[in-house]
Amino acid sequence: MKSLKVLATLCASAAVVVAAIALSPAVSTAQTIQGQVQAVEKVEIKELDTNTFDTELQNSTIPVLVDFTAAWCGPCQQLKPKLEALAQEFKGKVLFTKVEHTHNPSLVMKNGIRAFPTVKIYAPGGKEMSISVGNVSLNDLRKWIQEQVDANDKAQSAQPQIQKP
Repeated sequence: MKSLKVLATLCASAAVVVAAIALSPAVSTAQTIQGQVQAVEKVEIKELDTNTFDTELQNSTIPVLVDFTAAWCGPCQQLKPKLEALAQEFKGKVLFTKVEHTHNPSLVMKNGIRAFPTVKIYAPGGKEMSISVGNVSLNDLRKWIQEQVDANDKAQSAQPQIQKP
């Protein structure tokens, strides 16, 4: 009898989470914290093209992660939810973007992409900082991105600050 009550409680909790997700189109996930359902807004991964790529990289004040991906690529599809989760985690620290091969093959070629998925991180101003090729684990991606954020922070703090009179 006790196990039936536990099962009923679990089913009710799952139903609340599913209902929370279904009711709000702007919500991508729901988190349960101490029995409370909290909606987590999805961070949009912006698609870049030949018209926006250079401008986004040059005008960004934070590092820009670019996922060079292809719709037909299985490992790319496996990497996508990991990047979406990390976009939320690094919100405000890294701008997450993507370049779709089928939409922008010349941009993919211009950036020397020879395998999918390829993820590059660019420093503010557009200089390439680091590259990752292949479908890597969430923890490895997180560590790699954090290393680039730390390196960028260190480089920014090492630059002399211009003081206005």
